[in-house]
Amino acid sequence: AITNRSGTSVDVAAALSRDLAVKWEDTDAPQVLILHTHTTEGYMTYAADYYNAADRHRTKDHSRNVCAVGETVRLTLASYGITAIHDTTVHDSPVYSGAYNRSAETAEKYLKQYPSIQIVLDLHRDSVMDGEVMVRPTATVEGKKAAQMMLITGVVDTDALPHPHWEQNLTLSAHWQAALDEVSPDLMRPLNLTASRYNQHLSPGWVLAEIGAEGNTVEEAVYSAQILGRTLAELLG
Repeated sequence: AITNRSGTSVDVAAALSRDLAVKWEDTDAPQVLILHTHTTEGYMTYAADYYNAADRHRTKDHSRNVCAVGETVRLTLASYGITAIHDTTVHDSPVYSGAYNRSAETAEKYLKQYPSIQIVLDLHRDSVMDGEVMVRPTATVEGKKAAQMMLITGVVDTDALPHPHWEQNLTLSAHWQAALDEVSPDLMRPLNLTASRYNQHLSPGWVLAEIGAEGNTVEEAVYSAQILGRTLAELLG
């Protein structure tokens, strides 16, 4: 399933028919870069049907923000012999605006230093509300609660916002979404296509993923990160 808010007609079936522009290489050099544009996006530390005002949805504590997700993906890839770099630079604090510019600088530094990097993962945590009620989106995978996830692909390509890699990005996201759907039909929210680039113009293997939402627990998000890493390793062959 897709949600297409890009204003561009997109053929997802054609994207799925194309081969990936990236594949696993037998090397110790880093092939995946994991970073976080909104590094302080945090999760709940307990499972409940309520939210305390004292619970901060943004935190620099890497054990309970999206960095915990990124480190889990890194370790999962390592178990398959894939070397990943996990950058935990805080890009969204103390000033939230400009975070994408700062994370672009971080990514460009690594892409220049390590030309072996094929995939860049910008891992986020979403905010899902039903009116004034915070939503905790989950799926049960092998008897355990996992945070629902969403992949986002920018398909805009204009003179003002050139994006030469959007078709390769879309192919990767579409194949990955299909692989994750095979794990559980409830794990993934629709593939989200937008008219923004989110720095994806910097690499043909750039994926932005939202892992859970404010109401999800760290445990649920980390479990989803394990699945995310495993399916990526299998996708790369």
